[in-house]
Amino acid sequence: NESFERIYRVHVNTLEMLAAFLPSLFIAGNHWSPVVVSVFGLIYLIGRFVYWRAYISNPDKRRFGFMLSMLPTLALIIMAISGVIFAMWSAH
Repeated sequence: NESFERIYRVHVNTLEMLAAFLPSLFIAGNHWSPVVVSVFGLIYLIGRFVYWRAYISNPDKRRFGFMLSMLPTLALIIMAISGVIFAMWSAH
């Protein structure tokens, strides 16, 4: 069933992205403004919703939703890494 396969692919892709998103969200939240981190989290959720809707209707249209969720994830990863580095730097 093509519809089930699309829904399943969205589900699996979302689980794969959560492996990077959630840890970076929590770590960045410990080092940066909770408001900024929350905004990135909200953008991620909107992106996942857009991705889900687009992929189910036509997989060729999923790119915008994917980018809308990937960019905040990358920003949070950078924020998390830099926050840890700054914390280590200031501890010494």
